[in-house]
Amino acid sequence: MTPEKENCIYGPVPSRRLGRSLGIDLLPAKICSYDCIYCQLGRTAAATIRRRPFRNAADVLTQVKKVLAGGVTADCLTIAGSGEPTLNSDIGKVIRGIKEATPLPVAVLTNGSLLSDEDVRDALMAADIVVPSLDAYNAALFEKINRPHKTIGFDRMVEGLVDFSRAFPGRLWLEIFIMDGINAAPEDAAGFKPLVDRIAPTDVYINTAVRPPADSSVRQVSEETVDFFYQALGVSRQRDTVFSARAGDQAGDIAPAILEMAARRPVTLEDMAAGLATPIEKIRRTVKELIAGNRLDAVKKNASVYYRVPIA
Repeated sequence: MTPEKENCIYGPVPSRRLGRSLGIDLLPAKICSYDCIYCQLGRTAAATIRRRPFRNAADVLTQVKKVLAGGVTADCLTIAGSGEPTLNSDIGKVIRGIKEATPLPVAVLTNGSLLSDEDVRDALMAADIVVPSLDAYNAALFEKINRPHKTIGFDRMVEGLVDFSRAFPGRLWLEIFIMDGINAAPEDAAGFKPLVDRIAPTDVYINTAVRPPADSSVRQVSEETVDFFYQALGVSRQRDTVFSARAGDQAGDIAPAILEMAARRPVTLEDMAAGLATPIEKIRRTVKELIAGNRLDAVKKNASVYYRVPIA
């Protein structure tokens, strides 16, 4: 295993919702309870619901504290990365340990599949923000889009979201991922609304296929469709944070930091520059070297070029 894979900290990355987000990856790639058609990390080799300490809390917290002591600038710490983070049975210890180490808010990005498990709900209670996904409003769409582990049923997944929302004291941001021709028609918005009303999240975030997906048939929707969904659901649109590289230059070799980012999701040159507070010309030179060394791939999506670690 390469050093960049062993390290569980990456970024900061520019998050449209969370600002400059220092990522914490609790899993080796790619361990998940779903095999979503839109996943930017590619296919799940074998979906699982078995929870275990893939990376133990003590090791994770040692890395977090070391990075924080180095003076990293971030708006929050986000538990996400290479799969479904709640599959790590130490996630509760990690969240509580981070809260003891820093006043920065802790966010968890989850597909929501395991929130029917009381132990999982309890583990997330210390987080400040939890962002679960809801990409379908019936069982047929759930199977088509999320391709869940065979033991995860749609109704139970929804009940887990509802139960968690009622108990969670922090901010619950529900993310709905819509794709042209799959779940983005007016009747789809009408199908989602009763579920959104039941879950009653703090906010709703409509997302679409901006980055290269696992399935090439997945297509991005228009801005007009995104706006329509917000209106149909009766919620305010969440405006994206706009980033630019800040003054100054990250000292030393930035290649490891770029590889850490690109191993977790496809990123643009602008993403790297904003997250690492490094001039884009230095990013461009380093990326060119990494591509020449077969350590990065370039993938074009619409008008943008994304860079990712080659998929085995």
